[in-house]
Amino acid sequence: MKYTKFVSKYLNEFKTEIFIFSILSLIISTMGILIPLLTGNFIDYLLSNPTMNTIAKFIVLFVMFAFVQVICSFNFNVISAKIQSNISYQIISDVIDHIQNCSLKKFNYLDPTYTIERILNDVKMIVNSIHFFLSGFLPNALIFLFCFYVILTKVPIIAICQLILIVTYYFIFKYIRPLLIEVSVRLKEESAHFISNLQNQIKNIKFIKAYNIFGYSKNKTDSIYKKLYYTNIRYCKLNFILGGTNITSLFLQLLLFYYGGYLIISNRMTIGLFTVLISYLNTTNKTIEFFMNLNSKIVDFKLSIDRILHFFKTSIDTEGPIQLENIDNIQIQSLFFQYKNEYVIKDFSYEFTKGKIYQIVGKNGCGKTTLIMLMIGMFLGDYDGKILFNHINIDDINMKSVRDEKISIMFQDDYILPETLEENIVFDKKYDLIKNSYLINLMSKLCILDFYKKKDLCLNKLSGGEIRKIEFIRFLIKYQSDLIILDEPTTYLDNEAKNILFDYLNKNKKNKIIILISHENIFDNLVDETIYL
Repeated sequence: MKYTKFVSKYLNEFKTEIFIFSILSLIISTMGILIPLLTGNFIDYLLSNPTMNTIAKFIVLFVMFAFVQVICSFNFNVISAKIQSNISYQIISDVIDHIQNCSLKKFNYLDPTYTIERILNDVKMIVNSIHFFLSGFLPNALIFLFCFYVILTKVPIIAICQLILIVTYYFIFKYIRPLLIEVSVRLKEESAHFISNLQNQIKNIKFIKAYNIFGYSKNKTDSIYKKLYYTNIRYCKLNFILGGTNITSLFLQLLLFYYGGYLIISNRMTIGLFTVLISYLNTTNKTIEFFMNLNSKIVDFKLSIDRILHFFKTSIDTEGPIQLENIDNIQIQSLFFQYKNEYVIKDFSYEFTKGKIYQIVGKNGCGKTTLIMLMIGMFLGDYDGKILFNHINIDDINMKSVRDEKISIMFQDDYILPETLEENIVFDKKYDLIKNSYLINLMSKLCILDFYKKKDLCLNKLSGGEIRKIEFIRFLIKYQSDLIILDEPTTYLDNEAKNILFDYLNKNKKNKIIILISHENIFDNLVDETIYL
């Protein structure tokens, strides 16, 4: 079964912790059963032997029980937190690994915010359900059997009535539960629709004012809210019916008060035993409520796992086995690429050779960046045509290693971490910037060397030009790269920084393929060939 397989994958590492967790859960539950018994015995013993010595004895017992319960509860919560946190991280880690390897084209169809939020909610639901089952199923089953047995042996009529009510409520539950699930799903959808409508109105308030459509917007909001209102009312009604354990509990308590009171008056039951039975009756009703909720937990649990597994089915990029020692030329032959059923690249062919600087020019949305993404292997298998490195098909090449060792790229909107300057430049690679005199001198010329020395620097407060210079240094780290790609490289740069960039490109073009991307012809004096898209 896929659900068992999924859970087992993440639970296998914590067999010892789960065993201890289960034992502690049983001990805590046992304490919960024994304390009412101890209380009942205390009442009866005190009534027959009303001395301070009696009180002292029972206080000692209560303290011992409380001490054991506190110690067990503390360790139970700690182990529970460890298991939940580790399982959550493992699932999220697998999700991140899949995202990093999945087809970029397929991933671009997804809403990142919604996808991540949904995944995190599903992970939380899965972990909570696992905890709910591990911590509650066996203890609640044993508690119910024990308490029900005590009630059955002492007041059989109460136990029989409870059993009848349980069976009756089960059939009610079986009928109502699917309706509640349906209404619950609709309630979530309509609530999301209502919030989305409010967000949209706030976002577009200037258009609402400009077109004077306040009445239309208000009527639209009222209409959406009415649906949400009536769905919520129906949900509350159904939920109340399913909360019938509270009504059954009250009925059984009244019955026990009447019958138990009669037995006490006729000296056939002690006050202490009556107290125990009241406590155990409430306990059995709570366990029944647990098992009733278990069904909904299982439904949500399965749905969450299904969504996670469906996400894992998103196709991934398969890297080829060939390792490239260098990049001498790149050939593109009859390249077609479509996104959302529209061709972004259509029948494009070109050859890039080492020792030249190329300029790709085109308006926004014409496919310049997409072409580059295709060239560096970000859409493997999602295009028609051929992309060849040194006459080898890109699908047969390990492009991860090529991007890591042979390609240096600077995107128009690059990746900036909220960390130190050094981390933003070298990431986690073993590279000592301070030993590279050329880069240190360059950082000084670009006026960003001071940033390197500040370990608590907040990069979010830097200007666009300062961030662009940091990105410039980042790509220069990979000075041995055979392929250099710069997307709108002069954006935010001052004249001195531009001159430094152009000087670097001129000096290093002999042994590299350099591609510059721009929306207009601003590199004509620098480049050898211009490609129009």
